[in-house]
Amino acid sequence: MVKISFNIDTVTIILGSMTLLIAIIASIVNPFLWTYQRKSKTDEDGGSSEAEGSALPGISIILTTHDDAEVLQHNLPHFLTQDYPDYQVIVVSEQGQGETEEILKRMKANYGDRLYYTLIPESSRYMSRKKLQITLGVKAAKHEWILLSDPSCCPQSDHWLATMARGCHRGNHVVMGPVLFDEETPTGRRFEHILTAEDLLHAASQGRAWRTNMQNICFHKDEFLQQEGFRGNLQLIRGEYDFIINKYSQGDDTAVIDDEKSILIERAPSDKTWHNRHLFLRASMPLLRNHWRLRLWHYATNGFLYLSIFMSLGSIIFAAITQRWILLTVAVIALLILFLVRLYTGRKAIRQWDDSISTIAIPFHELALMWKGIGNTFRYCFADKNDFTSHKL
Repeated sequence: MVKISFNIDTVTIILGSMTLLIAIIASIVNPFLWTYQRKSKTDEDGGSSEAEGSALPGISIILTTHDDAEVLQHNLPHFLTQDYPDYQVIVVSEQGQGETEEILKRMKANYGDRLYYTLIPESSRYMSRKKLQITLGVKAAKHEWILLSDPSCCPQSDHWLATMARGCHRGNHVVMGPVLFDEETPTGRRFEHILTAEDLLHAASQGRAWRTNMQNICFHKDEFLQQEGFRGNLQLIRGEYDFIINKYSQGDDTAVIDDEKSILIERAPSDKTWHNRHLFLRASMPLLRNHWRLRLWHYATNGFLYLSIFMSLGSIIFAAITQRWILLTVAVIALLILFLVRLYTGRKAIRQWDDSISTIAIPFHELALMWKGIGNTFRYCFADKNDFTSHKL
């Protein structure tokens, strides 16, 4: 007959305490606990803003295109039929894209002065074409408030612009709205996008806006022109949304609009587009103000998560081999605490944006992010750094 011992020795006390403590820390240093929480509908209905109590400002929507005629044809009418008194849509394309130009001509005939489009020459070099398109669009805008988006995104309501305009009032320099991926996008990518978006929206709501992963932002035309647009990061090809938020937001002057009507749905990005977004972010990160906060927070959340898992599993194996059953019980409890807390908080955070992501899959999506991050790091390290620059210093 095997005798089961429940003696508590020094090893059990030290290892059990460390395992349980790290599990508690990993549950607290949890991105789901510190992400942005959408207001309830009651809060939204009961709230008011300076923009709602006064005349709605004129707004110029800027869309930049590059070889995306099919998407433009589908989504542009949704931007042009907003229920809003005074706005224009400016599309900046590139010469040599015949199909896109034909679409814009037809749209211009149908919508008249609501639509304005212009083309940049094919010979434009030594500067990011995307940033050049945005700059030309801002200069062509007839309104003070600029709303920058992308043809791959589509408003879900004809009140999208009016909802975003809630934040367009005196005192605000930047307005941020949500963008979600469509259901054709792999679940893991939707999860990562939402988790990042919530973290960035939370920072903005706390007066610490520093970048965005969503193509749904408003800013002032005059400020953009007076501060010379993208000066300070012209050498990089991409990162335009990040740089606008980072350069033109100032403390508490950033409005976060989270109403369902403010949501844009982005068509599923290709694998190339998805990977390039991560690589270009790594190239632009050093130029972003307060970028070190993201890195420290990222390292802390991932570090304690994996340390807790390894500690718990290691303690379980060690306890089973040495027959320290109290240590085994503590290690199992620590692992359950970590899993259940992350599961509950993850479900609460993600479900407010996307009900189709399986609750039970949330912890596994989170675990996968670290390995995806390592993969992106290797891709960036071995990438040609000239691919990220316009060679204009």
